[in-house]
Order: sequence, then structure tokens, then C-alpha cells
Amino acid sequence: MIIILEGPDGSGKTTLGHSLSKELGIDYDGSKVLQTNQQYINHVDHQEDLANSNKVTLVDRCPWISELVYSPVRRHAIRINLAKIQYYWALPQIVIYCSPTGITKLDVSREYKEHKNQDLMDSVLKNHEKIINQYEKLFDTNKSTFSGFYQYNWKMPGEYDKLVKYLKDRI
Repeated sequence: MIIILEGPDGSGKTTLGHSLSKELGIDYDGSKVLQTNQQYINHVDHQEDLANSNKVTLVDRCPWISELVYSPVRRHAIRINLAKIQYYWALPQIVIYCSPTGITKLDVSREYKEHKNQDLMDSVLKNHEKIINQYEKLFDTNKSTFSGFYQYNWKMPGEYDKLVKYLKDRI
């Protein structure tokens, strides 16, 4: 099973991933920039294997979700066919949507996003509002299709403890 941290850049996925990994004693598979189609295919296969294993792993973004958000915004074709996406969505997974509510300034500095190239980060900064809208639209329509779904906002007092309890009850 995988626990997927999804949300736009700057919404706290990486910070949350490290905290939850330590708190729950589970592995954390951090965000990756996939330059080639082969890297992308390998990453999708790897996350499918993680979802189908008996081990619980926390992952920072998942191609079968992120692809549906970033492809339309960045105006490139979706790299996974829709039938395959439906198959992936049925895998054992809990999606935590890291809501950007309350984020007033997106920090895309190299200090925090050193694993991402500057062109990508410039595009994210330029399209941040569109990306947020795509996530909201996607999850408003599809959150019931996942094994579990939790909308997380790190700005809300007590939210982290509620999330930990939610996950402990399910894993």
C-alpha cells in the first residue's frame, strides 16, 4: 500500500513526508524529476509495485494523479492512457491532498527545490494558480475513488495530529 502526498509545489508535501515517515515508522519515497520517458515508465512501475506490496510506503507525488494536473497546465500530452489511470486509481492507496490554503507566497528557491530545474520551477510559479485549480477540480470530482482520502492543511491547528490518527487507524 502507498500513502500518496499530492498537492501543488509549496504546499508542504516534502516536510510532511519526512515528519510522517518518522512518526509512523514507514519508508518515504521522495519527489523525483523524471527527465526521460523511460525514467517516467520505471517510476510508474515502481510505484505500482509499492502499492501492491504488503509494506506501507509514503510517496511524494504519484504520476497517475500529478499527470492529470500538470499536463493540461503545462500543455503537454498525458503520458499514461486513461484506462491505465483507472487501473492505478483502484490500487491500495491513501491520498493526502496537501492543500495550499493560506499559502500567500510560493517559495521556489533553489534552497528548497534543488532537485528541480529552473525552467520547471519558473513554469510552476507562472502557473501556480492554474495548478491549484486543477488539483481542486480533480479531487472534488474523484476523491471517493481512492481507498482513502484526506485533505490536509498544515496551517490548521491540530491538523497534523488528526492526520496521524487517521493514518494509524488505516495502516
